[in-house]
Amino acid sequence: TFQSKRPLNAKKKTKGPKIGLQLTAKERKRVFALGRNDVKYETFERINHLWHKYVDSLMNEIKSKSDELKLIRADFHGSYFIVTAAKNPTLIGVKGFVVNETKNTFKIVNKENRLLTVPKDGTVFAFEHKQKIFKLNGYNLKMSSHHRSKTKPKLKMNEILIDM
Repeated sequence: TFQSKRPLNAKKKTKGPKIGLQLTAKERKRVFALGRNDVKYETFERINHLWHKYVDSLMNEIKSKSDELKLIRADFHGSYFIVTAAKNPTLIGVKGFVVNETKNTFKIVNKENRLLTVPKDGTVFAFEHKQKIFKLNGYNLKMSSHHRSKTKPKLKMNEILIDM
């Protein structure tokens, strides 16, 4: 016969609550959340200089019109965007540095240190690099930057990709 080492009247040990380093889904969303007082326009002026060096190296690789897709795949954190056209007319003329990018929006800090959220869909963004103005349709940017760098984007052809 089988005999247990535990007496019949002994209670089974219960495990206490798990104390771990795992975050809940709600906490994970807040890890990269930016507060209104966390971002300063002056900080992103310095980051913009680094971004221009990055775009310089990217532009050296662009030889023809077919290489312009590389510009859509670029990372725009630190770039200075101007909204030139939008479905929402109150967004036209918004200027500032890109602080954060999600699948559907850009978070932009303006000169007054206000953090603005601008949707990508239905918006045309412009930026300047070496006396050239580049216009990007937000529809073509509608994915997060790390996904956009891996996949070939589906271009909306009724919008000019680059104005020079």
